[in-house]
Amino acid sequence: MRPQWRATGALRRSAVLGAGGLAWAVVLGEPVVLVLTVPLLLISLPALSRRPSRTPTIETSLLHASLREGEGVSLDLAIHADDDVEQVTRVMTPQRLVVGRPDDGRIVTRWPAARQLQVSPRRWGSIAIGERVALTSAWAGFRWGPVAPAERPLSVLPSAPPYDSRAEQPRPQGLVGAHRSARQGQGSELAGIRSFQPGDRLRRINWRVSARTGTLYTTTTRAEQDAGLLLVVDLLAEH
Repeated sequence: MRPQWRATGALRRSAVLGAGGLAWAVVLGEPVVLVLTVPLLLISLPALSRRPSRTPTIETSLLHASLREGEGVSLDLAIHADDDVEQVTRVMTPQRLVVGRPDDGRIVTRWPAARQLQVSPRRWGSIAIGERVALTSAWAGFRWGPVAPAERPLSVLPSAPPYDSRAEQPRPQGLVGAHRSARQGQGSELAGIRSFQPGDRLRRINWRVSARTGTLYTTTTRAEQDAGLLLVVDLLAEH
């Protein structure tokens, strides 16, 4: 069901109090009551005369479909049949690690000054940006909504800051063998003897052990390295 324009609470109160006070002043002959209720009628009549006649439709769009974490993007609002719209209230759907501008993700201003709402995600991944929108007619007489337009998907890529580390970088000296390697590979230092497996080099076959046991055995060695780099990534923690 499409939302319709509805009278605001302020218009209802001013109309009821103004009409009731006017009837009271006429029937009982109380001019003081008339003085108190005339301002309410003066506010209600312009609002009623500007009653909206067209039902608006709203649509949101993102300026960019993808960006890097920490960057910002504008969530644009388009209102069709906005002849009767005077004020717009926009409230961004709260999400974890998504910051809006203003800070509370809320805009209440005259139309069309509220076309753009700034959104800045702080975490990479795929998210959906949504909001709730309410429209108000002239003299705050009628209100439309709030409604939630279709959410807009946004792809957030990890940021790529320049590498910065206080740790000393390894400086290869060109001398291999000062420290024993932790893994096996092509080298000259004996690591062990094991059964021959398909893919092993024939020149690594240990013929003495093979002749004594009657089964092919191969010699394994440790890799020759000058410096190594170990990278540990924790995917379960937020950094």
